[in-house]
Amino acid sequence: MEDDSVINPAGRHTRYGIVRFKNVGLRILPVDAAGYTFLVGQFRYAASYFSWELPAGGQEPDEDARACAARELEEEVGRSASSWMELLDIVPSGSLTTHRERSFVAWQLECKEQNLDEQEVIWVRRLPFGTAVQMALSGEIRDAGTITALLALHVRHLRRELPAELLNLLDQRSV
Repeated sequence: MEDDSVINPAGRHTRYGIVRFKNVGLRILPVDAAGYTFLVGQFRYAASYFSWELPAGGQEPDEDARACAARELEEEVGRSASSWMELLDIVPSGSLTTHRERSFVAWQLECKEQNLDEQEVIWVRRLPFGTAVQMALSGEIRDAGTITALLALHVRHLRRELPAELLNLLDQRSV
């Protein structure tokens, strides 16, 4: 946490706290050959709840984002993907933090061995893409990065703004 002395928009001196993140967050929305996606479930200590969310991880400062996303997909879900597309680059809480999160959609999946980090205890849930979108809209999914990625892909699907192969996969399990 950083505590800065600043001049606010009203022209007054004040203190301003900023939480600086060293890593960029990455979120992966996998879509399998049947139009299903995967959520990971885990307890989130700071928010004190069990969260269903898309697989995610942190990109080190000098690390390639797509390579990091591929590593996280394999570690958490036990899948690799041969097709990738970036969905979003968001700033979840720009008034207090430097946190950024990029999300990718991944398809043409292949099974691999799940390889969780030592501290991770997660559950993997495979479900139709449309069901995940409904969970986001109903409030069952509360993670902001997951919600934005699911809804961004859903809107691009409805607008037909995706590669044909991905459109075909999502057409199988649309809302």
